[in-house]
Amino acid sequence: MTKTGLLTILFSAAAAIAPLQAQQIKPRIAGLENNETYMALLRDDAALQMREDSLAGVVARMRSEFRERGTDSRGADAILSLESEIFDVRNRRGLVTAKINMIEQSWVLDNIGSAAKAAPQTGDRNTVHTGHRVRNLVYNDIFARTLRREDYESLKRAQLREREVLALAERYAALCDSLRTTAAEYAEAENETTGVPLYEKFGTFNRSADSLAGCITGTWGEVYDDKNFAYGYLLEQLDREDLIEAGEKAFTRMRGRAAESYGRYGSDAVADFVAQRAAMLEYEALTADGLGLSEAADSVRTLLKDYDSRYSPEKMPAVNIRERLFLDYAPVEFSSSSRYNAKNPIPECRVYERGTIYRILLGTFWAKQAISVFRGAAPLGFLQMNGRHLYFAGGFRTRSEADAAAAALKKAGFKSPITVVWRDGVYRNLATDPEEKEEFGIEIFGLERMPESLLKIIDEQAEGCEISRAGNAYVVGMFGERAEAERVAEALKAADESIEVKITGDAE
Repeated sequence: MTKTGLLTILFSAAAAIAPLQAQQIKPRIAGLENNETYMALLRDDAALQMREDSLAGVVARMRSEFRERGTDSRGADAILSLESEIFDVRNRRGLVTAKINMIEQSWVLDNIGSAAKAAPQTGDRNTVHTGHRVRNLVYNDIFARTLRREDYESLKRAQLREREVLALAERYAALCDSLRTTAAEYAEAENETTGVPLYEKFGTFNRSADSLAGCITGTWGEVYDDKNFAYGYLLEQLDREDLIEAGEKAFTRMRGRAAESYGRYGSDAVADFVAQRAAMLEYEALTADGLGLSEAADSVRTLLKDYDSRYSPEKMPAVNIRERLFLDYAPVEFSSSSRYNAKNPIPECRVYERGTIYRILLGTFWAKQAISVFRGAAPLGFLQMNGRHLYFAGGFRTRSEADAAAAALKKAGFKSPITVVWRDGVYRNLATDPEEKEEFGIEIFGLERMPESLLKIIDEQAEGCEISRAGNAYVVGMFGERAEAERVAEALKAADESIEVKITGDAE
């Protein structure tokens, strides 16, 4: 990307996130329109939403531009900067939302008594309630008449706190979206310059998601306990064992539903919340029907209508990445004129602290060598060891790839090319210090039977390997190179994220 193009996009970003004009904001609860603090928070929330949308649009345009024209470090840095700002905006929205909810809860608790006092208070409590009815189930006066005062106050607080849980769930879903985007960018990163910041950002998002999941679990647990107790007590007093039994069946189904969702959500605790709230809504709809509260029943069923899609695993998925080492694997190539010269000398060979990389040792010399000695081969690198200069060519994932390159170099006229290896920064000359023969396998957990999709991957990418069953795992093997086993394992995991895959071998 040219400097002019980058500046044009960044100028567009600045214009897109310029201060927004005041917009017409309506209160979410009638009666709070004269609360200046509340209305200001609503305006802040709307402005932050528009800012987030604008930033997301700019980032999408930048990615599209880079896909078409290519990118550089400045472009990558610009995207990372904008995405960090999106994350900051989302956090600020979360704080604003919490303040809005507190004001709304306080207002409702202060004003909820008026409607109930105006409603008829006669009639036997065991009869179906047909008096004052409202769409919000717990604010129907049968609850105020039947429950003990402290229990009713707890139920009303739980109803209001449920909004807090939903706001946390929305933030969690937004974080999952950020995790997916970051994971996709990390998978496409070509080098450490762009890859390492993305990996660190993914870790930050992941820690925030874990923290949010904990908040969801804690807050929802209190809401769930207060509601479940109040509904059970109410229905016992009304002698409605049929509704209690129907609720128990809903929660039994919920436990099975939650178990089926484990591993699909980013957090099993979030899967529990989604399933438990679905069961609670079903319980509330059955209760409203049984008590003749048709308006409340309609309201609850409206919430249930799109619940599964709104809180699906696709909205809050498990997103995982495996740290990449960005080793400089490269085949040996030849050209009539060397890519190296006085202005671009042969670089020092990089030694990585982690990972395995094979190279070809071309020779060991007392002094630096002329570039012409290496017959136009590239890429090259050198190291000083024990007072000598060692020159290396290429970079390979596996021993077999390196040995093939060594044979090609010998055919090209090099006297004695030797395969060498670095494992986690430790150098080994395989001609003078050979490794013992190692074999590696893949263990796959979490499958009752091997699906066709995974069998196809094994057939195509692990030719000659056998599949066997060992206890609760499928075993695929054997591989002569750990890198080959890792490549197949990554393909299997990408095809089915619910499985657990482990590499076995002497070099673990």
